[in-house]
Amino acid sequence: MMKKPVLKIDKLSKSFGAIKANDNLNLNLFKNEIHALIGPNGSGKSTLVKQISGFLKQDSGQIYLEEIDISNYSAEHRSRMGIARSFQISSVINSFKVIDNLRLSLMGRDGGYLNPFSNIYRNKDYSDEAFDLLKIVDLTNKANDLVSTLSHGDKRKLEISLALSMNPKLLLFDEPMAGLDKTSSQLMIDLFKKLKVKAPILLIEHDMETVFALADRISVLDYGSLIASGNQKEIKSNAKVQEVYLGDEN
Repeated sequence: MMKKPVLKIDKLSKSFGAIKANDNLNLNLFKNEIHALIGPNGSGKSTLVKQISGFLKQDSGQIYLEEIDISNYSAEHRSRMGIARSFQISSVINSFKVIDNLRLSLMGRDGGYLNPFSNIYRNKDYSDEAFDLLKIVDLTNKANDLVSTLSHGDKRKLEISLALSMNPKLLLFDEPMAGLDKTSSQLMIDLFKKLKVKAPILLIEHDMETVFALADRISVLDYGSLIASGNQKEIKSNAKVQEVYLGDEN
């Protein structure tokens, strides 16, 4: 029996004037999968993610989340349905403690009253759930630290925990390794391998070492078109991909 995708992109197109940012794209994301999008700058990767998350309206084509057509849903509606997007704009509050950022996120998920000086400190249930999320990203030892004191890598971990607090059905990550040193990048790679079991990941990443270490499938965009999709071996051996993107990296 053929697996049903968590996310299905069907003939999606988006133009800005005469420029085709995405041209008749087809793409799937399956359960327990990390699917990486690669390609030269300006190839349409971020435009695609913005359309999936609802921050940009497609010109044509459909977007399905678990077989539900969400093509015309707002970004807020898609978020409530389980599409979590991270790293384009940080959602952390630097003047708050790590644990309180998560408490606020959990309260917001449940429609709570977001007043940090009222019941946020008295709600034990949210504290327990927040600590469980911090365990996933290995940040429990920083729970009571101000976010402003965190390293860049630890802020990334907190952003992931905030995304997980929304009980996502899929995760969209744009350049998660940007600004991380080699040690932090390896820790993030190890974390992502665990995360894909909780929710499949669509990943934009320029670091090819990271892509080849993480991705179950790789899709390559060039001038808005999908030129190849496959596993690591298939992508590395694809002549067109070598020509437009990988060069001598393989």
